[in-house]
Amino acid sequence: VYNEVVSLLAHMDDQDKGKIALRIAFIAETKLAIVLTVLLEKLQKDEQSRVDIYCALEKVLQQDTQGLERRLLEKIITLASNHMRETQEATNELKVAASNTLVTLARCYFNDVMCELLYCLELPEEFIFITLGNLSSAYALECIPFVGMILNVMISMLELVKDSRMRQAFCGELKQAIIKALGPMMSLLLHRKEPQNPIFKEISWLLEQYKEEMDVLHVTKT
Repeated sequence: VYNEVVSLLAHMDDQDKGKIALRIAFIAETKLAIVLTVLLEKLQKDEQSRVDIYCALEKVLQQDTQGLERRLLEKIITLASNHMRETQEATNELKVAASNTLVTLARCYFNDVMCELLYCLELPEEFIFITLGNLSSAYALECIPFVGMILNVMISMLELVKDSRMRQAFCGELKQAIIKALGPMMSLLLHRKEPQNPIFKEISWLLEQYKEEMDVLHVTKT
């Protein structure tokens, strides 16, 4: 199995990458630990093919990975987090791939991924906010207990963000995270009678705040 996965990865440049990623994911259905071990080893050693390896890793993580060995889970989170936050040497394509992998992993291990992102918030970086926004959009309910903590950390860190581009990303991703999470939350809460009146009172305020932005679609659609 180890050699087969290594061989498949070696041919990703020559063949359909999507099909190879699916083939690796199929092998992982019965040999998850071995497949992940190979992918993590290659991520550490093969700098030129990291984006392709993340493509395969994301396909593997889209299936049920409950019961994953703790050492493998922590290794995936650590590597993806590091690649997502790498400096100029890393391309945006790699950062996007690493970020998407963390969001996919959160389907089964939300708290572990969120804890890593909260820890990384102490050192502001653009893709941390992008990942938080995507996480909020994909797993709105799971994000609810963390919203207050995220806001407190981000507000306390705002004064440290001096670069204008980073400040724009900081504020923009914060708004995206809140608005994208709000739609699914309201969709669920409005089915219960007790929170309906307080929520209706806030809708006009929300629309006023975002009346010139397309982001309001997430609220009005609900």
